[in-house]
Amino acid sequence: MFAVSCLRGPDRDRLSFKVDAERFTEISARPGIVPAHFAAREFWVTMVEPERYTAGEVGDFVRHSYELVRAGLSRKRQLGLDAPRKVASIRSSARGDAEKTH
Repeated sequence: MFAVSCLRGPDRDRLSFKVDAERFTEISARPGIVPAHFAAREFWVTMVEPERYTAGEVGDFVRHSYELVRAGLSRKRQLGLDAPRKVASIRSSARGDAEKTH
């Protein structure tokens, strides 16, 4: 899990994600961002006012969160995450080769 989005209730539209331990205090002090009540000790924050940020900024936060969580996984699990992309790439390459031969 690298991001959590609330879709219902009073916390609707809030987005939580992991940040670097070194930047936790800085990021959680930004307007519209607070320490996540369920995982602040794990350096998670909640964006309580996402409208303050551009889609690109939100995407950067989520992408970096993914990278942090992924880096904490075992090498085997990381390779497992790559497997679907490798299979898709092999299939795409095979289709291209098949088209060239016809």
